[in-house]
Amino acid sequence: MGKALICAEKPSQAKALAAPFPNKNMKTHIAIAPCVMFPEGAVVIWAVGHILELYRPEDYSKAYQEWSLDNLPIIPKEYKLKVIESKRSIFNNFKKFLKDPDISVIIHAADPGIEGCLLLDEIFYYLNNRKPVKRLWTSSLTKDSVVEAFRSMKDNRHYQHYYYAGLARQRADWLVGMSASRALTCLLNQKGIEKTFSAGRVQTALMSIIYQREKEIENFISKPYFDLIGEFQFGEAKLNAKWFSNESEHIFDMDEDMLEAFSKYCQSQPAIVNTIKKEEKKKRPPMFYNLSSLQMHANRLYGMTPANVLGFAQALYDKSLITYPRSDSQHLTPGEAAWMPVIIKNLGELESYQDLIKGATRDISQDKRYVDSEKVSDHYAIILTEEKVNPLTLPKGEQQIYDLIAKSIIAAHYQDYIYDTTGIIITVADKFGFRSSGTLVKEEGWKKIYMGLSTNSGEEENQLPDIKEGEVGTMLSGQIKAGSTNPPSRFSLGDLIKIMCNP
Repeated sequence: MGKALICAEKPSQAKALAAPFPNKNMKTHIAIAPCVMFPEGAVVIWAVGHILELYRPEDYSKAYQEWSLDNLPIIPKEYKLKVIESKRSIFNNFKKFLKDPDISVIIHAADPGIEGCLLLDEIFYYLNNRKPVKRLWTSSLTKDSVVEAFRSMKDNRHYQHYYYAGLARQRADWLVGMSASRALTCLLNQKGIEKTFSAGRVQTALMSIIYQREKEIENFISKPYFDLIGEFQFGEAKLNAKWFSNESEHIFDMDEDMLEAFSKYCQSQPAIVNTIKKEEKKKRPPMFYNLSSLQMHANRLYGMTPANVLGFAQALYDKSLITYPRSDSQHLTPGEAAWMPVIIKNLGELESYQDLIKGATRDISQDKRYVDSEKVSDHYAIILTEEKVNPLTLPKGEQQIYDLIAKSIIAAHYQDYIYDTTGIIITVADKFGFRSSGTLVKEEGWKKIYMGLSTNSGEEENQLPDIKEGEVGTMLSGQIKAGSTNPPSRFSLGDLIKIMCNP
């Protein structure tokens, strides 16, 4: 039995995979000395993203050098790959070690997921590798997680469906992108627009969604309206309430003089408390993050682009501080949930979180909102690892993402947010309705974690006076507010992330 060749997706990942074992950095590779895990030793090499790319149209035929509608669509009989010239030295390193007779087994250790599988598998196929390939699959790069992942490797064929999914996506992108971009450019050139335009599987669909919203905004006709806010008195109690009807929340087709007369009429009529509806409501703590929800929240709070968020999260993952960021799940398996006490303990040792940890008393190990193996797909939710770090030592963007993930974990261990809602409907002259509502916080619960940060809850505390159904009072005055209907708002980056989760 010879050495193992561990193939990583990037240099930082290679270092993390070698870290649990005696190793030496040899610049072009990392040499792992013989040890319990690798009796004959191992070599770690790395890519730097994709080092192969599909042929461009002109690589198949010189006829495609000219952009013309006559030779569209372009559908290769056989898709071919070539080495990206700027990454030729990395490719040669793979070739050298894959052909090395001292290497007896290959370990595919790219990121767990479709793109990671494609990235290395395409190199193995391109170089006609005949050696056995094992797949290391881990969402965490801490030393303990890496060692456990090496112990539980499966044959790479077990993950072939990820490779084929990546291959299909890669070729679909090429088919749509190459032909549609040329068609779009040629047709617009005929209209006198001398530019190059790109079209693609994702961007074209997204552009259509944005275009439809722009048309809605362009065609929107604003309508003026008024709101009548009445000040009411019932005994010693006073409150404000807004006119409404079953058909509308605003008053249309009435000028201000008519509305003034209507207001005075209401002030001359008896006002009766028609209904009072009180309800206690509870809100569970937020779920753990997946990539999309993390991108949406960070965009809303800090204005980060989706690419920014992924970049910061990837950097934290490469430092073994969080689990795999490209996750679409918001749940954990029981195995990952077992690490929660350790993570909570680590956070409690940091000054930033010491006060918050005191309220993190709930046990979530049996809570299906957070721990449910059936709702974990390829990867579990994005959480912290058991690795300790002072987040204040991190770059600002990484620090903000780390903080959001840390607070999501702490909040999950808090009690529910509990509040009362009260809705009061007042009837004037037995036929005109006025409505008032309020919210009273009873238990702050997990909301304490997000003091100063928006959680988009929508509740505003507004305590209403203690009045009873059937009480009779008067409308003391009426305030008229003018407004107009607004077109749909343009999408924010956060909105687009949400839309693309289910386009």
